[in-house]
Amino acid sequence: MSAQQNGHAPGPSADADFAQAFQELSRGERTAQALEDSLGALEARIDELVAAADAREREMRESRGPAAAGAGGGGEPGAGAAGEAEPRRDGAGERGASR
Repeated sequence: MSAQQNGHAPGPSADADFAQAFQELSRGERTAQALEDSLGALEARIDELVAAADAREREMRESRGPAAAGAGGGGEPGAGAAGEAEPRRDGAGERGASR
């Protein structure tokens, strides 16, 4: 039931409360927009870093030469190029291996 239906008309304090509520809502929306903008910028920076890391990894693989990529089963981690130590067969030397 609304205030007008039960015989109570909204007074000046109710109007002031509504005005304050709308101001707080507006402030919250501005804060949310600022956070979204910051998040967008952060996501863009993360994408840049991932792309740079991928490019660096690709350059490292290519700099080893085609012999390294073909000799070790497609350039898998642990597959050594000519002149490098032979990879461990038990997988203990592989990066990211959890045994």
